[in-house]
Amino acid sequence: PDTGMAFIRRLVEASSDDITFRNHLHSLGYTHLLIRTDLFHGFIENNYSSETDRLVTERLSNTMDILFSQGHYVVYKIKNRI
Repeated sequence: PDTGMAFIRRLVEASSDDITFRNHLHSLGYTHLLIRTDLFHGFIENNYSSETDRLVTERLSNTMDILFSQGHYVVYKIKNRI
C-alpha cells in the first residue's frame, strides 16, 4: 500500500469530487487514517496550490469523521459508501 508522499499525491489526484475521493479511499481497503496534519498540509502547500489544500481538506471533511484529534495528529474513520 502507498504511504507517505505517494499516498498524499494519490489523494490529491482523486480529490476532483467527493465520489471519486471516497471510491479511491475504499479501493485501498482502509477503514481509518492516522494523519499528522502539519506534515500532511505542509506537503500539499509546498507541492500544490492553496486551492488544492482547501479542496483536499473539504474532501476529508465530507468523506471522513474525526474520531480523535490531539496536537498535530488526527484519526479519521472513513464513512461507509452511500
